[in-house]
Amino acid sequence: MSYCLCIDIGNSLEKLAVFSPNRLVFKLSQKAITLSQYKSLFKKYSIAFSILSQVKPVSLSIKKYLKKQSQYLEMSPGLRLPVVNRYRTPSTLGKDRLAAVSGAVRLYPGHPLLVIGIGTCITYDFVRFDNTYMGGSISPGLEMRLKAMHQFTASLPLVEINLKSSWTGKTTQEAIQSGALWGMFMEMEGIINRYRRDIKGLRVVLSGGGADFYKNKLKKPIFAHPNLVLHGLKEILLLNVSNS
Repeated sequence: MSYCLCIDIGNSLEKLAVFSPNRLVFKLSQKAITLSQYKSLFKKYSIAFSILSQVKPVSLSIKKYLKKQSQYLEMSPGLRLPVVNRYRTPSTLGKDRLAAVSGAVRLYPGHPLLVIGIGTCITYDFVRFDNTYMGGSISPGLEMRLKAMHQFTASLPLVEINLKSSWTGKTTQEAIQSGALWGMFMEMEGIINRYRRDIKGLRVVLSGGGADFYKNKLKKPIFAHPNLVLHGLKEILLLNVSNS
């Protein structure tokens, strides 16, 4: 049996997944994935194909190893995709955003989709029912909001994320935590409601580390798929190697 290796190098974390033809069999997420860890994966699984999506540099030794051991692709807008891309500047479109919508259209074919990626930034991406990707918006993520309030003011402290923040903070620290957490929530809820007002039958799909948390807070129905980018990379990889 041949396996696929999908790698997503993000701003905060490096993630990878090994897929059999029908399911995800292994996943790893950490600050940095080493060459020795990649070698261990290739020893354990018969990996025939690999794809890399990156927003920051990856060592040349890792790329060379992937190229030597598998049929290797780097994520780019020039690859065959399961969506028609109507973004006016495709070369500037985040690879993780494109991978996420590619995963979403496979999960929910024939539906208009709002795909929300919750990470360092929050990304909102709209796909029509006919798999046409139209674009979206980007705003600061939770940690970025906390850092910005500290860096761009003279006296506000840098505080940690608190997912149990109440609506009304009783100290400055609590007020900052509440404003960041619930401000982000209200932003997401407002954007979702606006799309739902204009688009009948819209399905909202959350991805990223905060997907499960916000799914339980937002109005139903909301679908959470924390590994959506990795699944989308798999779809793009198979679409390209099967037609190469």
